[in-house]
Amino acid sequence: MSGPLTRTEQVLKVLKAGGFVRAKRDESGILRLLDADGREVPAWQNAIKAAQRIRAAVGA
Repeated sequence: MSGPLTRTEQVLKVLKAGGFVRAKRDESGILRLLDADGREVPAWQNAIKAAQRIRAAVGA
């Protein structure tokens, strides 16, 4: 990977492959995208949030 994921579709692909989103423990509100193995995948916050909204809307 050459840089952080910037598109919602890229984040959705990670999530569909078993990835998940977690908030940082420091209460900053920053979200982390993790792959199915729990490794962090760099991604823009707006792409993560958009992917979460889409998944919530379709019930995934």
